[in-house]
Amino acid sequence: MVEIVKIITARQMRELDEKMTHEYGITALSLMEKAGAGVAELVLNLLRQNEWPRQVILFAGKGNNGGDAFVAARILEEHEVKTQTLVLGSFDEIKGTARESFKKLQSRSPLILEVKTRDDLERVNSDLPKEAILVDALLGTGSKGSLQGIFAETTEFINLKKFLSVIAIDLPSGLDPDRGCVRGIRVRADHTVTLGLPKQGLFLGEALEWVGVLHVVDLGIPEPLLNDLDPRESLLLPDDLTFPPKRKRLSHKGDFGHLLILGGSPGLTGAPTLASLAALRSGAGLVTVGIPKSLNSIMEIKLTEPMTVPLPESESGTLGLSALDPILNFLKRAKAMVIGPGLSTQEETGVLIHRLLPQVSVPMVMDADALNILAQNPSSLLKAKAPVILTPHPGEMARLTGKTILEIQEDRWNIARQWAQETKSIVVLKGAGTVIASSEGNLDLNVTGNAAMAVGGMGDLLAGMIGGFLAQGMSSLEAAKLGVYLHGACGDEAVQQINCTQGLLASDLLPLIPRKLKEISAMAYEA
Repeated sequence: MVEIVKIITARQMRELDEKMTHEYGITALSLMEKAGAGVAELVLNLLRQNEWPRQVILFAGKGNNGGDAFVAARILEEHEVKTQTLVLGSFDEIKGTARESFKKLQSRSPLILEVKTRDDLERVNSDLPKEAILVDALLGTGSKGSLQGIFAETTEFINLKKFLSVIAIDLPSGLDPDRGCVRGIRVRADHTVTLGLPKQGLFLGEALEWVGVLHVVDLGIPEPLLNDLDPRESLLLPDDLTFPPKRKRLSHKGDFGHLLILGGSPGLTGAPTLASLAALRSGAGLVTVGIPKSLNSIMEIKLTEPMTVPLPESESGTLGLSALDPILNFLKRAKAMVIGPGLSTQEETGVLIHRLLPQVSVPMVMDADALNILAQNPSSLLKAKAPVILTPHPGEMARLTGKTILEIQEDRWNIARQWAQETKSIVVLKGAGTVIASSEGNLDLNVTGNAAMAVGGMGDLLAGMIGGFLAQGMSSLEAAKLGVYLHGACGDEAVQQINCTQGLLASDLLPLIPRKLKEISAMAYEA
C-alpha cells in the first residue's frame, strides 16, 4: 500500500502523540528514542559520506526537543563519535521524558554543560572544535513567536559560526510550525529532521531558505491514526508516484504515444526544442513540433529525433488563425498536446488558442505564453472538454489571477488550490516548493530541485516531460506528479555533477531524465 506522507499542523502532531500514548500504549520515551535515533542516523551518514571529524555539538532546550538531542548524543557516543551537549538553562529545569533521556546520557559521562547567559555562551565558544556538526534542538513545535534572550543569542551564534553542517530537529528554532517564517532570528539549517510527519510551517513563506534538506523520521504512527487525519496537503515522494508501464520486447514507437507541441516564434525556437527533447527522453514514442512555417527550416536543423509540422502563420511570423484546422486534423493521431513554449502572445495567435481549446479532445499542458494568452480571457479555460494541466510560474499565476507576485508567493497553496477547483484543471505552481493542486482540492508539495534551476528553459523541459507522460497514457494528475518530481531530481543530480549552483543549463538535464526515472521507479517499487 502506498503511504501518503501528509503535511500537518503542530496541533495535529500533539494530538497524534497523545493518541499513540493513550490509545496504543506507545510511551513518550519510545517515541523520543525513535526521534533521537533518526537524528543520529543522519549524523552518522554525513560523517561517513564526507569523512568529516567525528565531532558533534548539540544545543538542547529543556523540553522534548532537547530530549531528542539527548538520545541522539547517547547513540553517537555509542558509535564512538565525540559529542558536546550544551543545555540552555539549568539541568534541574529538565523535566518529564526529556529528563529520563538526559540521565541516560549522563551515565555515559560525555561533556554536558549549562548555558544560562551570554558569558556562558562566549566561554563555550572558545572551547568548541573548529570543525564539527551542530545539532539545533533548542525549541520544537510548541514554540511560538520570535526568539528572545539566550535563545536568540544562541541562534545568532549558530548562524555566525562556520560549522560543517547544521541539523535541526523537527524544525529550525525560530520557525513557526504552522506559519513558517516569523519576524526575528531563526536557525539556518543545512538539514532538518522532522519527526513523524512534516509540519506545514516548513514549507510556507520563506521557510525553505532555512530548512535545508528535509528528512522525515518514521515514528511508527499506527495506520488508523494516519487514516483519521484529513489534511489536504501531502509530501510528494517516490512511492506516491505512478510510472509508465515497462516496455515489452515486441513494442514499437506507436505503443508509447504521439505528442504534439505547439510553440515557437521568431527568436523563440529554443523553447519548443527543449520541450520536444524532454518529451522523448521521458519515453514518448513520437513527438512533433507544430511551428510557424517560416521557422520550419530552422527547426529541421535544430531537431533530429522530433518531427516538425509547418503551420500557417500570422504576418508577425507566429502561429496564425488559419492553423486551426491543420492542428485539429493532426490531433486525430496524437495522444496529448503541449501548448505554449515560445508561442508568443501575438493577437492572432491568441485568437487561435482561444478557439482551439474547446475543440481539443486529448489531454494537454498549457505553459508559458499559452498561460499569458489565457490570462486575457480566463473563462476560455472553462470551455475545454479535455483535461488541462496549467504550469505557471508565480508571474504567470499573478497574470492569471489578477494578483501581485507577492500575493501569490504569500499564499501559494490556497491560490493554486482555488484556481484548480474553479477551472477544473491541474495547477502546477512552479518555484521553490512546487505545488500540484487538483480540482478536488488536494495538494502535493514537491521538495526536489534547487536554486541552480532558476534559468531559462527549465519550464520548457517540465512541460515536455509532463506531455511525454500524458502521451504514454498516464492521467493528468499522475503525469504532473511524476514530471515535477523527476524534473527536480534531475536538477539535483545535475548540480552534483557540476558541483556548483551557478551556470546550470536546462539542456544539462536532458541526458539525466531516463536514468533518474529508472532510479526513482526502483525506489518506489522497493518502498
